[in-house]
Amino acid sequence: MTELNDVVQVGAVFGRDGKKLQPVWFAWRGRPYRLTRATYAWSGRDGQARVHHFSVLDEQGNCYELTYHAETMVWRLAGVQEVT
Repeated sequence: MTELNDVVQVGAVFGRDGKKLQPVWFAWRGRPYRLTRATYAWSGRDGQARVHHFSVLDEQGNCYELTYHAETMVWRLAGVQEVT
């Protein structure tokens, strides 16, 4: 996986309980990416702030790691692994 730390725009939905967060698309370098599924999700901390991590796939099978910093409300593309 190629490590990045790029700020991206993300469209996400919350579950019925208002707690489960799921990214469904993101825009990176002027291009939209539609996500087909999340393969793994976990949380960690950056100081006192919670950071949510999502491993997601697009329509071509490329894998991306997206992070959401709950305090700053900023999404980042942390990494990408493209299918060759």
